[in-house]
Amino acid sequence: FRHANDDRNAGAYDKAITEYQQCLDMATSLRDSLRIGNSLIGIGISNDLGGRFEEALQYYFKALETYERINNKKKMGGTLKNIGNTYRVMKNYAKASGFLQQALELQYAARDSAGIAKVLNDIALIYMDQDSSRKALEYFDEIIHTYDKYISEEVRAYVLNNLALIETDIHRYPQALNAYQSSLALMTKVNDQYGIALVLGNLGDLYYHMHDFPRALDYHLRNLTLVRRIHS
Repeated sequence: FRHANDDRNAGAYDKAITEYQQCLDMATSLRDSLRIGNSLIGIGISNDLGGRFEEALQYYFKALETYERINNKKKMGGTLKNIGNTYRVMKNYAKASGFLQQALELQYAARDSAGIAKVLNDIALIYMDQDSSRKALEYFDEIIHTYDKYISEEVRAYVLNNLALIETDIHRYPQALNAYQSSLALMTKVNDQYGIALVLGNLGDLYYHMHDFPRALDYHLRNLTLVRRIHS
């Protein structure tokens, strides 16, 4: 399972899916529901990062059913979050909000500060996608100032990236640049190839808005090279 996670983080999504499927077969033969659900989630996330959203949802819903059968509320919350975030990427904001609110209720009930921060981040993204920048900024500020000590470096990297997107949108370019640089350093530290590509592309957009076209082009070309390599 660890090798599958490493391959997924490195952008080798098809290889990771094969490895997760092997884990799923073993877990099924052992009737280990928790590991069945975890394997299904791994396949779902790998499809999600590879841009195969419908396939990702199929595996997420199978995992959710598995976790519900064993009443694992922590895993249920994480899966609801994944479902909501995938619907957000697909621009189905009504479904995204519904699933994320369910996830948030479970995280509050469990008093899981790290989980709460992750869901707040995704809810903020819904506002951002619908051009409610100020509302999104409120959520990101709450995460940074209230929950920062509870979140992992991986989560902090994405929150900083998202915060920078909002700073760019409201023309606070120096603040955006600082947040992107911090995010990129964390993405590099944890070897998140998808995340590195994401920030490189966003830095390209930022420099474009700043009318620094040579740097914008450089970052977009670096982004393009990486996303081609990881087949995203």
